[in-house]
Amino acid sequence: ARAAECDLYENWTDVDGFLMADPRVVDNPRVIGEVTYKELRELKKKRTSVERKLGTARSKLEKAQGELQGIDGYDYAALIAQQAKIDELKGQLEALEDEWLELSEQLGE
Repeated sequence: ARAAECDLYENWTDVDGFLMADPRVVDNPRVIGEVTYKELRELKKKRTSVERKLGTARSKLEKAQGELQGIDGYDYAALIAQQAKIDELKGQLEALEDEWLELSEQLGE
């Protein structure tokens, strides 16, 4: 930072330019022409928020799966209702995982 006469220096990648995805994972990822520090910071904040939501969603899913074990095997209505809850939580978790992946790709990570 001192050599560049700035207060902060951040080296975020080991590739030339800013890419939409990790070139070790995606062949020929698209290059982003220009991204401001503010835009990168906003993407990182969004991804951090999604990471927190992922943790909460995983906890809720584990709790619901545990509750399924405690339901009387002959109480079909309760079993069906609990499985529907589990399926809904799995869908929410999958959507959050997709959102996290998209944000990570936008960040080039």
